[in-house]
Amino acid sequence: MHGNGFRKWMLAPVAAALLQEAGLILVPFAAAVGFLASRAQPARWAVRIVIAANVIWAVDSTILLFSDWVQPNAFGIAFVVAQAVVVALLAELEVIGLSRAKAAPTRG
Repeated sequence: MHGNGFRKWMLAPVAAALLQEAGLILVPFAAAVGFLASRAQPARWAVRIVIAANVIWAVDSTILLFSDWVQPNAFGIAFVVAQAVVVALLAELEVIGLSRAKAAPTRG
């Protein structure tokens, strides 16, 4: 598919502005998460912010489907639900990792 074909096929009609705003949020978020992940011991407060952001993203994605902002086709609905579930699972794994990091003995 070319140009806007994928967007039209997947989530038609999702406003281009909504997708651009999502990209404007996700690019710096991914950079911040990458930086955080590169630290030997990331700050716990920063990890909690990432977890909260992922939970909010998953919940907001689900709410989006019940709003009148978008009217996705069946595949679009399945895609949004799947990505919301994946992001929620990622948040859960982050919580598990944070709790295990807290329980691990410190080296010194």
